Amino acid sequence: MNRPAPAFVSLAPFTWEVNFGLGPEHREELRPELTDLLHRVFIDHPDYDRDYLPHFLAADIYLRAFRGKELAGHFISELVYVDGEPLLHLILGLAEPAASGRGRLMPQAMGLCLRLAAQAFGDEGFFVALRTANPRVVAKLWDSPWVRFYPRPDWSAGDQRLRALRPRVCGRLFGADRCSLEGTVFHEIYPAPPWRGRAPQHRDPRANRFCAEHLGPRDAFLFLGPTRAPLEDLPAAGLAWPAGSGKISA
Repeated sequence: MNRPAPAFVSLAPFTWEVNFGLGPEHREELRPELTDLLHRVFIDHPDYDRDYLPHFLAADIYLRAFRGKELAGHFISELVYVDGEPLLHLILGLAEPAASGRGRLMPQAMGLCLRLAAQAFGDEGFFVALRTANPRVVAKLWDSPWVRFYPRPDWSAGDQRLRALRPRVCGRLFGADRCSLEGTVFHEIYPAPPWRGRAPQHRDPRANRFCAEHLGPRDAFLFLGPTRAPLEDLPAAGLAWPAGSGKISA
């Protein structure tokens, strides 16, 4: 299968390499780089590598960020349907600790993925899911202008449609036996505590307390929410889902 060539997008201060899936050779080229970054900044465990690296490298959207010639991060997403609902799954985000301006990486990556997902699904409204135990990420999700992520600081989980979708997303993406009954917390989802047991902290104490109160050392939240229509002010207006790739179908 001939995959589309990567697109390159400049969003100050980074240049983004946007891959529409990785071919077999490209996967093997990037595997050492991804593994090194994963082990240094998140989790270093053979069971995690075995269970998740193949999934990461087979994703639909694979982003690499650079500042000049230096790698700044990897951000990986997939496009799926869950019980007929279109879903952008933000699988993994890793930033180089030394990357200047790294706080801008996640919003830029999410914006790029949302732009592509809106074109690929052919529908203005869809859901977005992300699994995390990082208070810094939690705070950014609550502040997102494009998606209303749940749970919120008051622990609300959204409307009935969203609450009904949660356990189905858990089952489709991670296995229903790995999440709480309401589909909000994954218990002991990691084989070892990420960040060597020292989760990054955020300047917003609400996010730090939220994670400390609801998560064990190997747990994570499932954040899930609908896009806010209309999706406006997304970055990279010229970035397009590859011609000939068609829409993602249920």
